[in-house]
Amino acid sequence: MKRLLCLFLFSLICAASFAQGNLVPNPSFEFDIACPNNNAQINFAVPWVNPSAVSPDLYDSCCTNYGYDVPDNSEGEQDAHSNGSAYAGIITRANGDYQEYIQVKLSDSLRTNHFYCVNYFVSLAGRSKYATLSPQLFFSDTAISSTSQTYFPYQPQINPNFVVNDTTDWVLISGYYVANGGENYITIGNFYPDLLTPFDSMPNGIYPTAYYYIDDVSVAECDTIAPPIYSAFTLTPNPSNGQFQLAGDFPIRSQLHVFNLLGQEVESPIDLPEGNNTTHLYFTLAEGAYIYRIMQDKDLIYTSKFEVTK
Repeated sequence: MKRLLCLFLFSLICAASFAQGNLVPNPSFEFDIACPNNNAQINFAVPWVNPSAVSPDLYDSCCTNYGYDVPDNSEGEQDAHSNGSAYAGIITRANGDYQEYIQVKLSDSLRTNHFYCVNYFVSLAGRSKYATLSPQLFFSDTAISSTSQTYFPYQPQINPNFVVNDTTDWVLISGYYVANGGENYITIGNFYPDLLTPFDSMPNGIYPTAYYYIDDVSVAECDTIAPPIYSAFTLTPNPSNGQFQLAGDFPIRSQLHVFNLLGQEVESPIDLPEGNNTTHLYFTLAEGAYIYRIMQDKDLIYTSKFEVTK
């Protein structure tokens, strides 16, 4: 009877969420078809699914198995956000590019050139040995899936550029997206291989992973006017011996940051001229592959890869 009631309430919540603008059904994972009692049961939080051959988890205070209870569970201790009773859990770093994801179909397709505000909350599980970049979010027209355990090679549109190492509080991840039109699905996880994923070591960690709780996911059309959308940037020639030209329409207060494949910043940040410009760059870097990121204050505007050859 309890589960039937939950399914009825879930239908009401979906309708209410849509009316209020949130296109994510079951955004806080509260309504499930059964209490979790093992790993890889995110599918209990309908209509959320596991899109690959890994094991994202569901946690709920209704669980009688300590491992998947709320607030205390096998990965750490965390209350649900917003006085809820449940949340999801995924690995963003483990040996061998093992990555976990959660996916859901939106209540309605996104509309072309409409501005959407995206919010979700993450918290690092207390027994994690590592902390990584926050889980990212990817919009797609159709469901993406994989039969492997490695990362999805897609470019996430919501791409926070900071390591989340807070095991006590929930951290808000927030961004905006201007829709191409027709996007129906969101997928949340880490879309970068281990070598391109910055991380910190956690002194009190036990498990050799970075594990994040996720709660209160929201995608809603914004009432405000979208900020300018910056065109792609080009770095040429690529590869090069260290001399490059970076061209693009740079936003105000933008900087260039350069990282090696371990996620370590290897050049001092470079201020970029506002507007449509070309900047000449001279790097004294060792031969190899690097990542560059264009940042506006703390927001990631663009990221790509380049190579130095001698």
